[in-house]
Amino acid sequence: MPKTKSNLGSSITRWVRCNKKFQITQHVTTEFHLKCLKKSSNNSKQMLLGDETKPKTSSFNEDLCLSLVAANIPWFKLQNPVFRDFLQNYTKKHIPDESTLLGVLNEQNASKPFLISCKKLDKINHSTISRFVNDSLRILWSRGGNDEKVLILCSDAAPYIIKAGKTLNVFFPNMIHISLAHMIQRLAEKVREMYLNVNTLVSNLKKVFLKAPQRVNVYKEIMPSVPLPPVPVLTRWGTWVETANFCADHFDNLKIILQKLEDKNVVSIQKCINMLSLESVKSDLTFIQSHFFILVKSIKNLEHSSLTLSDSSQIVNNVILAMEKVPGQKGKIIQEKLFYLIEKNVGFQTAKQITTILPGKENSHQT
Repeated sequence: MPKTKSNLGSSITRWVRCNKKFQITQHVTTEFHLKCLKKSSNNSKQMLLGDETKPKTSSFNEDLCLSLVAANIPWFKLQNPVFRDFLQNYTKKHIPDESTLLGVLNEQNASKPFLISCKKLDKINHSTISRFVNDSLRILWSRGGNDEKVLILCSDAAPYIIKAGKTLNVFFPNMIHISLAHMIQRLAEKVREMYLNVNTLVSNLKKVFLKAPQRVNVYKEIMPSVPLPPVPVLTRWGTWVETANFCADHFDNLKIILQKLEDKNVVSIQKCINMLSLESVKSDLTFIQSHFFILVKSIKNLEHSSLTLSDSSQIVNNVILAMEKVPGQKGKIIQEKLFYLIEKNVGFQTAKQITTILPGKENSHQT
C-alpha cells in the first residue's frame, strides 16, 4: 500500500489503497492530487528562496583575527599596503580594517562606551591633562585627521581642568567642555555651608558608629531593618545631603539611640545629642529634605554612562527649576550660587542651545 504526500498548509502523508498499478496512476491524475502537488512545489520554491536570501556569514574575518592574535601580530599591521595587497590577491577576500566596529549601531540608543586609556599622572596641571587627553586620542586615531570628531569633554570644574579645556579647544575646534555633576555638587557644598548645626550633626554622627560594635548593636535593637547612617565624604558627591536626608527620616529614633548609649561623655555623641535637642535642627533637616534632596538624585542620574546630551541637560534643567522654587533667604543664596555657576559653565549653555535645536525647536541663538 503506497503512500503519497499532499500539502494543505503542512505536509500530510496520505495512504492510497491499491492492488494494481493503474489505481496509483489513476490517483496521480486526479484534480486533488494535482492541486496538492502544485502547492507543495510552490512551498518548496519559497523555502528555497528564503534560504538563498539569508545572509551568509563568512568565517574568514574571525579566522584572520584569531590567527593574528595567536601570532602576536597587531591589527594595525593590516594597514600596511604591501601586506594588505598580498592578502587580497591570494585569498580573494575582503580584508577588514582595524577600525571596523562589530555590533549593532542604533541611532536611538547610546552605544557601549570604551575606556581608551587610564594613567596616574605625576603632576596635575593643565599641561599634563592636555597632553594626556591628546596622547590618548592618538591611540584611537593613530594617523590623526579626526580632530573635528571630538565633540564633548565632560569633567569637573577644577581651575586646571578649565584651563586644559581651553588648551584642547585649539586642537579640537568642535569640542564642548561641560561640567554637570560637579556643578550640582557645588550647590550641595553651598547647602552644607548654610546649615552649620546640621553639618555638626552629620560630621559627628559618622564617628559615633565607627569601629564601635556595642553602639551598632544598640542601633540595631532600635532600628533592626534600617542600615547604618550613610558616611558623608567630601570627595563623594552628594553624600552630605544624603546623610542629612537620613537624619530627617529617622530623627526621633536617632535621639532614642544616642540616649541609650552608655558612653555619653564621648565628644561626638555629646555633640549629636546637643544638635538633636535643638528644634531649629529638626526644621533645617526637613527643609533640606524637601528642597535639596533632588541634588543627590540628579548626581546619581548623571553618573549613568548611557545618558544622551539631551537627557543630561534635562536633569540639570530640573535642578534649576527646583532651586528657583526654594523660598526664603536661603533660597536667594542658593539661587545666586546657581546663576554664578551657570554663567561660568559656558559649555552647558552651548549644550542647552544644541538640545533645543536638535528636536527642531526654534532658537534665536547661534552655536
